[in-house]
This record gives sequence, C-alpha cells and structure tokens, in this order.
Amino acid sequence: MDILAISGSLRAESSSTALLKASAALAPEGLRLTFFEGLASLPPFDPGLEPEAAPAPVLAFSAQVLAADGVLICTPVYAMVCRVC
Repeated sequence: MDILAISGSLRAESSSTALLKASAALAPEGLRLTFFEGLASLPPFDPGLEPEAAPAPVLAFSAQVLAADGVLICTPVYAMVCRVC
C-alpha cells in the first residue's frame, strides 16, 4: 500500500515533517510512505480555473494523490490553537 505523505510545513526540520518521517520508519511491512515534495510550488486555490487550465504543479500533485492508496497530512498548529477543531 502506498501512502502519499504531505507535511504542511515548508521548514526542513519542522515537527510535522519529523512526525511523517517517524511514521515512515514505523510503518508495517507492505506500507510505504511517499513524501510530497512540491508544496512550495503549489499556487493559491483558484476556484475560477477550469480543471484543464490548472497549473502544472497542481496537475502533478493531483496525479500523485490519485495514484496513492491513501493520503496522510501532518500540518502545524500555530500558537497552540486549532481553529478548525
């Protein structure tokens, strides 16, 4: 099973990335985490774009998501507050 791992932080040594790396190291046999490396290249969301007009980084990201068996997202919580919880 291939899981696409996405860190919500661009900082190389972020705790979000560290958690994903630990998850990869502890993953059972047969489960592989593939790290998404293109977060910085993704443009802001634009609902006015037609899917076929999406920028190349968005198309590449979509292809990786569709190819994965699952997605694991680890995102930072700023100022110890989770506004969406």
